[in-house]
Amino acid sequence: MIKRVLPYMRKYRINAFLSPVAMVLEVLADIGVPFLMSRIVDVGIKTRDIDYVVRTAVLMIVVALLGMLMGILSSFMGAKAGYGFAAELRQAAYRKIQTYSFANIDEMSVPSLITRLTTDCNLVGQVTMMTLRMAVRAPSMMVFALIMAANLNAELAKIFVVAIPLVFTLFAVIFRKVHPMFRKIQEKIDGINAITREDLAGIRVIKSFNRQDYEAARFDERNADLMDSTIRAVMWIILLFPIMNLIVYSVIISALWFGGHQIVAGTMLSGELMAFTTYIGQIMMSLMMVSMYIMMATRGRASLARIIEVLD
Repeated sequence: MIKRVLPYMRKYRINAFLSPVAMVLEVLADIGVPFLMSRIVDVGIKTRDIDYVVRTAVLMIVVALLGMLMGILSSFMGAKAGYGFAAELRQAAYRKIQTYSFANIDEMSVPSLITRLTTDCNLVGQVTMMTLRMAVRAPSMMVFALIMAANLNAELAKIFVVAIPLVFTLFAVIFRKVHPMFRKIQEKIDGINAITREDLAGIRVIKSFNRQDYEAARFDERNADLMDSTIRAVMWIILLFPIMNLIVYSVIISALWFGGHQIVAGTMLSGELMAFTTYIGQIMMSLMMVSMYIMMATRGRASLARIIEVLD
């Protein structure tokens, strides 16, 4: 599917290239801040070297500001590339529809075509923007934070050997459940659009024959069906976050417990433990971002398939 629609990104290829680059630079800045913080605690405060503390604090501020600037640039270029790509797809699909025969329109149905040009294209644009930013930020943050955590304390970093496979197993189980649900949701939106279009187009006839209650009941039935399907899909996603929080806090507690023993034994410094727990938060937050991205990408994949059906 990506090969099929990649030509529509050509106009925004520079933004699509620079957005991930800026995102990686932002991640490097975010990774550097905890390390500098640990140096302030373990070197500056420990030796009471005020000049070192001030210099390092100023460097932290500069790094944080550069990271913020890179984040803003990445967001801007990612949004331009993502929603520009969606606009190109929408335009191509609309032009294609102009060439349809009556048989084509009967096969697709007008409400379904409207959904594909609006809801589906918007979702594809959003997922494209997330792909250029979140799909780059999350793996980069996880890899760099793992490297820094292992560099600080390789023994303590072994807790990730258990935590990370456990999280990915959880993702695989949940998203295998929700993937088919998202396509059904888009089809039910088609049904809502069909009734809305019919009722608005024929509102004079409906009022003339006093059929408002009947049409309202039809709409309520489709609307309730869409709500139930959406809730069933969202419930699986909601289940993910409390389990993720349980894993995150378990890892942090383990790090504090074993790291505390190492500080008492003199094999680890307190600033290093502070930085290590910060890296834990960054790693686990990256995993949560991956879960959010996969959820959106699953919906986006279903929407992209529906747009390609229009183009083909």
